[in-house]
Amino acid sequence: MSNIDVVMLGKFDIIADGQSILSYIGNSSKSLMLLKYLILNSGKPVTVSTLVDVFWSEAEKSTNPENALKTMVSRIRSSLLKASPVFKNCIISEKKSYMWNPDIPCNVDVATFEDLCDQVEAQEELTDEVREQYISILNIYSGDLSYNTAEEEEWVVSRSMYLHHRYLQNVYRFIDLLEESGDNEMIIQVCRIALDIDTFDEKLNLELMQALKDSGQNNAALMQYRHVTSAYYKYLGIEPSEAILSFYKSLIKADLSAETDIQTILSDLVKKEDIDNGAFICDYSIFRDIYQLQLRNLERQENKMFLALLTVESTVEDRIEPLILDAIMRRLMEILKECLRKGDTISRYSSSQYAILLPMMTYSNGYIVINRVKKMFYKTYTDNTTRLIFQFGSIDQANPTVL
Repeated sequence: MSNIDVVMLGKFDIIADGQSILSYIGNSSKSLMLLKYLILNSGKPVTVSTLVDVFWSEAEKSTNPENALKTMVSRIRSSLLKASPVFKNCIISEKKSYMWNPDIPCNVDVATFEDLCDQVEAQEELTDEVREQYISILNIYSGDLSYNTAEEEEWVVSRSMYLHHRYLQNVYRFIDLLEESGDNEMIIQVCRIALDIDTFDEKLNLELMQALKDSGQNNAALMQYRHVTSAYYKYLGIEPSEAILSFYKSLIKADLSAETDIQTILSDLVKKEDIDNGAFICDYSIFRDIYQLQLRNLERQENKMFLALLTVESTVEDRIEPLILDAIMRRLMEILKECLRKGDTISRYSSSQYAILLPMMTYSNGYIVINRVKKMFYKTYTDNTTRLIFQFGSIDQANPTVL
C-alpha cells in the first residue's frame, strides 16, 4: 500500500512514497485547481454543472465546457495512474457528477489541520496533550491555501480566508492559555512562527513584544517594535495601531522603573553616543508628551510654539506605492535633520506625514525653515510627480489649536 501525502497549505503537492508526482499532471493551472477542488471535497459528489460554474467563466461557457471538463478529468486520471497504480479509479463518475475516491489512502494536510482544530477548540485547559496538538497545528499550517494560478478563483480565496482565520483564532487561544501559565518563552516561539504566516497581525506583534518585555528582553522588544512600525509604513503605507505605538511608552516606563542610584542615571543621561546635533526624532506617543511639556515651559516664559505638518503627495496618481513612499520619507527625514535645530522635535504622524514642534520661533523664522526644507526636497525630486505640502501655525497656550 502506497503512502500518499497531499500538501495544500503553503504549496500544492502530491507525494507518493516520498516522491512528488505533480510533474505527471503538467502545468495546466485549471487541471491542478480541479484536482485540488475534488480532493478537498473527497467523498462528496460534485455535479458537472457546479464544476462548470466554478472553473469556467460566462464567456468560456459557449465553448462546450462539459466536454472540456470530461477531457480534463480523463487526463488527470491517466496521468495519476502513470504515477502510481494506487490512483486507479481516483476520480469516480456517477450521475453527472465527479468525486475524489475516498478509498484512496491520502493524508491531506487541510483535513488533518481541521481535525486538530476541532480537538483543541473543545478543550478548556492546556494539558500536555492539548499543547502537543497546538504545536502540530503550528507545524502543519506552513502557509495559506495555495492558489497555483494567476487568477484568484473565488472558491479557493474564500476557503483560504476561512482556514487563515481559523488558524489565527487557535493561535490566539494557545497564547491565552500559555499566558495563564506564564510561559513567556513559548509565547515568543508561537508568535514568531505565526508572524511568518501573518506578518502584520496586530495581536501577534503585541503579544510578542509583551512576552519579550515580561521575560526581561527589553532590547529585543524594542527591536521588534521598530521592525513592525517600519514594516507598516514601508509595505502597507499606513500608521501602526495606537496599541502598537503606545507600547513604546510602556517599554520606556519599564526601563525607568528599575531601581538605581543617581550617579548611574547621570552617566546614562550624558552618554556621548546619544547626543545628536540635529532635531529630536521620536514616536508620536512620545511627541505628544513632549508637546505637553513644551507647552507648560513656554507658558511660564510667555513664548510661542509652532506646529508644522509636512505631507508628501503624488501629482500624477491617487497614492504613491508604499515602498517608494517610504524611500521618499526617509530622504525627507534626512533633510529635516539637516535643517532643524536641536530643540525641535520630529515625529512621523502617518505614512506620508511628519509633525514638527518648533518652540521659541517666530512666523518669519518658521517660514524660512520650512521653505529651506522644501527647496532641498525639490532638489532631490525634480520630476514634478511628487510634491511637498506644509501647514504651519502657532499654538496658543490658552487654547492649543493650530491658527
